[in-house]
Amino acid sequence: MDKLLLLGDEALAQGALDAGLSGAYGYPGTPSTEIFEYVQRNKEAAERGVHRTWSANEKTAMEEA
Repeated sequence: MDKLLLLGDEALAQGALDAGLSGAYGYPGTPSTEIFEYVQRNKEAAERGVHRTWSANEKTAMEEA
């Protein structure tokens, strides 16, 4: 595995991807926005078909999941 230099939120997102994350659901303004953005722009996640969806709020994000 290559070494990566990541911020804390990015490291958490990368760990989830490494563990086999299959879907990520987020909404703007949440403290976890940076985590979702990392998953959304991650090339490996796109290649593996990780489902990534922005929602309007936490209720719709939960319903999507």
